[in-house]
Amino acid sequence: MTYCTQQDLVDRYGQTKLVQLTDKTNRPQTTIDATVVSKAVADASSLINSYLGKKYQLPLTAAAPEVLVTYACQIAWFLLHGDTAGKDHAARMAYEDARKWLDRVAAGAVIIEGAGEIIAPAGGGQIKTKGPERIFTRDRLGSF
Repeated sequence: MTYCTQQDLVDRYGQTKLVQLTDKTNRPQTTIDATVVSKAVADASSLINSYLGKKYQLPLTAAAPEVLVTYACQIAWFLLHGDTAGKDHAARMAYEDARKWLDRVAAGAVIIEGAGEIIAPAGGGQIKTKGPERIFTRDRLGSF
């Protein structure tokens, strides 16, 4: 399941900027390379799933909540910048904000409404161990 689409990226960042980041073949750049966008969106979704999987049953049962669409777009946008990501301060900051938010989701500090079933924490049973029989006991050392 992907959390954002190419159209979501166009709506947030504009078609011209998306063309500039993805069209590596045409000069001048004229079209959005859907393959490049799909790869960035898939990578962003995989990253998000690595955090959500700690708290939620995947895949999510409902459509992605808007907050996930927003953060998926921010992550995909950063990934689309590739080697130039360090030069775009806004893209880097948005990416880091998304990662911090995902950390909070994984820790259970943030609940995503409508995201589906929350995984119950593992049961708190007792720890059981079994070792070899004791060599030195009171009965065996009683005559010393």
